[in-house]
Amino acid sequence: MRYPARYDAFFPFHRRIEQLRIQINDVFQPPPVMELMIPVDIRETPEAYRVLALLPGVEKERITVEIEENRLYLAAEFVPAPPEASEKLLINEFPAGTIRRTLAFGEPLDARSIEARYENGILALIIPKQTTKNPNTGG
Repeated sequence: MRYPARYDAFFPFHRRIEQLRIQINDVFQPPPVMELMIPVDIRETPEAYRVLALLPGVEKERITVEIEENRLYLAAEFVPAPPEASEKLLINEFPAGTIRRTLAFGEPLDARSIEARYENGILALIIPKQTTKNPNTGG
């Protein structure tokens, strides 16, 4: 029996070893890191934007809101409760650390008049649109 010049008699064996290696790595590798993003709903009226951000489990003091021109910057720090001294942590899926979200709007925002409320894990922001006055017409 003639084989092509590039035939490797051990190719099926090598392929099976590679498949086993991948399966073993899948068993012993940690699950992929979940990339967190702050989920939001944005609503618009003629005068303002209403932004609802879902932040369950975040303390109010660990939320940062900043506005710069037409951008809204949100940040929240998740600090999970450590296990009690008598407890052994078996699964740790709660997020830890700071997550951020930047939202761009089509017009400048009025950072001085923002209204914010945080209740039941939902941050509600009412951000007025910045009104620009025309110096030539006085309005």
